[in-house]
Amino acid sequence: MCAVTPRKKVSEQEVEQRQNADGFIIDRVTYVKQDRLKAWFPDKSSRIVLRQTGVFHATRPDTSTVSKKIAGIAGKPRYYSINASVLERSA
Repeated sequence: MCAVTPRKKVSEQEVEQRQNADGFIIDRVTYVKQDRLKAWFPDKSSRIVLRQTGVFHATRPDTSTVSKKIAGIAGKPRYYSINASVLERSA
């Protein structure tokens, strides 16, 4: 994971770190890249169970990802936003 401070200019090294990171922590919220989560949970049914248990912050009913612009990452990709309080209760 890579900690990100919003609206802060990033160096070349930080751009490379962000591109290689599994996800980001922004304002104490964890965002996981889609391809990483799908690698960790390759079976779609596993991701459905995570969604049903409320592990993801979902702002739309049709998807469990959120669109986020992050400096150093091209475009505005979609990430899984993790609901830490649900994970803490299940631990």
